[in-house]
Amino acid sequence: MQDKRLEKDLETLGKTLVIDESLRKYLDENYTAMKDMDSRRKGAVGLLKCATILLACIMGIGVVGTINPVLAKDIPILYQLFVGLNQTFFNDTPYEQYAEPKALSMIDNDIEVTIEEIFCDQHEFGYTYTIKSLKGKLKQGDAEYVAVFTDETIKINGEIFDSTTIYGDGNYQDDYTYTGMNIYESLSLLPDQFGLSLSFTEFKDVTQEELNIAGKWDFETVVTKHTNPYSKVVEVNKKLEVSEPALFELEIEEIGFTPLHIYIRMNASEKEVAKALDVYDIDFTLIDNLGQIYLPGNGGMTRNEEGIYEWYKTFSIPEEFPSWIAIVPSCVPYDEGEWIPKKRITKEEYTGILPVVIKRETLGDYSIIEVRQQEEDVIVRVKAKPMQNHAYLVLALEDGDERRGGSTYKEKGEIEWRYKDCKVEELQGFELEDRSERFDAEQMIKIEIN
Repeated sequence: MQDKRLEKDLETLGKTLVIDESLRKYLDENYTAMKDMDSRRKGAVGLLKCATILLACIMGIGVVGTINPVLAKDIPILYQLFVGLNQTFFNDTPYEQYAEPKALSMIDNDIEVTIEEIFCDQHEFGYTYTIKSLKGKLKQGDAEYVAVFTDETIKINGEIFDSTTIYGDGNYQDDYTYTGMNIYESLSLLPDQFGLSLSFTEFKDVTQEELNIAGKWDFETVVTKHTNPYSKVVEVNKKLEVSEPALFELEIEEIGFTPLHIYIRMNASEKEVAKALDVYDIDFTLIDNLGQIYLPGNGGMTRNEEGIYEWYKTFSIPEEFPSWIAIVPSCVPYDEGEWIPKKRITKEEYTGILPVVIKRETLGDYSIIEVRQQEEDVIVRVKAKPMQNHAYLVLALEDGDERRGGSTYKEKGEIEWRYKDCKVEELQGFELEDRSERFDAEQMIKIEIN
């Protein structure tokens, strides 16, 4: 069945894209070779996956996602980064405006590293990369999805770049190939165009058992900042007096709209905020005049050399451009004796009837609106509320088993959870883990956008 679906998708893709004859012949030859190889392999991962790798490497998965969104949904996406790249304000700006194809390759110790694409917005830049072993197997363990840590030196216009945050993800495509992404955040605005130098010396996972390689791979290129008609940076320079969990003054520096997300930059002096951070984590939520959903993204807090705490937080993109946005701080108590947020777990039985509404204190309901089987995975779609916190949804399965998954933000405050290797008929209930977050709507600061 997968073969037939792939054949149909490839046929449609061939009609959608303009491919010269030599490239089309190369695709056909590799597709046939992969099909033969797949039929001989015991426990093979499947032809669909192999062909997707081929398509992504040759044409760029971003083209598929932009020109034909149906294909993007039906074909497994290798580069999860590009899902976000296509989520612009009104979904009408093409992917190509926000990522530059690079295909820069270096070989050392029989390992080929390729920088596939690079994107850059106001405070972030990132890239997708492929590691390919030209000799022995790259994959050492059984895991398919592995977060890889990179040891690299980054220079922007010849100066060492010191990022505040780095995060990434990736997965094996086969025993010899790993594809991943890295995203870096900076408290300073990045130049509109700059020379980028990336020097890698190591790729490894946290256990150093699934992947652990060393060498020297150096890349140099020019990066252009990506914007769209809705990109905007608002210099705020306003202060908010926060009274809970302790009295401190929060200075709001900047709010930015980019093709990928909304971000806020804030700071507070060490003397004032240190007392609060001893017993609480501090988080933030956005609300606006249109009542739109702003789901929390990445980013975090750092302390600079002067002892100032600095926040750079990102949120999902709204459906419409608001006239004002308000920042609402919240406090999250630490678990007793632990330097981690205190968890609050709410359980709800699943009987097959939807929606399943999980009630939460002060934060609004968490509504499960769809549960479906997609091949070997269970997909759960939920609807969030404007005062959404960092909640994690766990599946309770029969025989006391449970499954933890990964989430993707969709439009209009919807979140899609994916749980691997389980069945809908095994599902007994849901467990929602949140961070016991407490909001005080009286404490907020409103910023005019227009």
